[in-house]
Amino acid sequence: MDVIDFSDAQLRNDPHPIFEHLRRVNPVCPVRGMRAYLVTRYHDCAHFLKDERIGFEDLTNLSHVPDALRGYYEMRRRLMLFQNPPEHEMTRKSGKKKLQEPGAAEVERVIRESAERFLGRLAGRECELISEISRPFVAEVIVNILGLRGVDLAYVTELAQELADSLDPLSDLNSRTVAGERYLALKDHAGSACPHGGEADLSTLVMLVAAGLQTTSHILGLAVYSVLSDGGPEAMTPEVLEELYRFHSPAQLTRRVVREEVTVRGKRLRPGTVLWLALASANRDESVFEKPYELNFSRPANRHLAFGLGAHHCIGAKLARTQLRIFLQLFLERKGGLSLKVNEAVYNGNLLFKGLAELPLMRKR
Repeated sequence: MDVIDFSDAQLRNDPHPIFEHLRRVNPVCPVRGMRAYLVTRYHDCAHFLKDERIGFEDLTNLSHVPDALRGYYEMRRRLMLFQNPPEHEMTRKSGKKKLQEPGAAEVERVIRESAERFLGRLAGRECELISEISRPFVAEVIVNILGLRGVDLAYVTELAQELADSLDPLSDLNSRTVAGERYLALKDHAGSACPHGGEADLSTLVMLVAAGLQTTSHILGLAVYSVLSDGGPEAMTPEVLEELYRFHSPAQLTRRVVREEVTVRGKRLRPGTVLWLALASANRDESVFEKPYELNFSRPANRHLAFGLGAHHCIGAKLARTQLRIFLQLFLERKGGLSLKVNEAVYNGNLLFKGLAELPLMRKR
């Protein structure tokens, strides 16, 4: 394969056969129609995640940006996901402070109470896990942990989806415009809904709500699907949690930009070249993980990249792990008689954030 096409339906629904092929024959593969490469091997991805010569575009000056995209690029400029030093360190410090304020015991309490309430919906004959349980559960937890007041959870989940759509490599002008408008609106709402002030604080809150919801709700749905289709563990041990993250990799790709010339596998990458680091591919790299296509809940030394590495390591990783642990442990206690209503998983088709479009469940009487 000489070039990868991001519009390929298989890549968007079941990318692993393509990833496996690329790891063997073209691990730094050009992307059709872009000045970009898809990086698929574990060690290459790990290297670029930590390499200080790899970062993001400088968006300090937005005077050249069309009016319709001002909100979108304002979002890109303010969110720590796309920032270079020193702005990134300052924004990250703000985000860590927000996540640490409640304390570990309070975080556990909030998560458990929300999980028990939403999982109570499993008592019915049928339910749809993604829209009725996992998304509103994650949204409620995040806004409560961050101290937001009166935020519409449906509005937050829509923003998370619009943000994900706008970050897709093939997103169009309309998608980016809508995401930018929603970002500015939620930022304004967050400013009146919580006691935090300052541009960095408000933008960080928006990022934690949107990005955290998009990834954590997906891993919950994928994990439940695995438990019901393949059989699951008896308890949510750390080994189980890390294996679920490795196997499913809800953040499939992450984007970086070459800032200083680098050479990798004989390819000379000039400044401005975009790198799409395939974390989902790295997490099934045969040179690192034994039998990578199998769920092994006792897998030792699980060095997956689901949360990234380096300065941009996921700031919400601890919260995400806690949500998954508590939610799935309670689910295991309540899953008796539950089964999948469909045999085949239906994925959302998003290239960056892999998740199920829906997961209908039913209970035998």
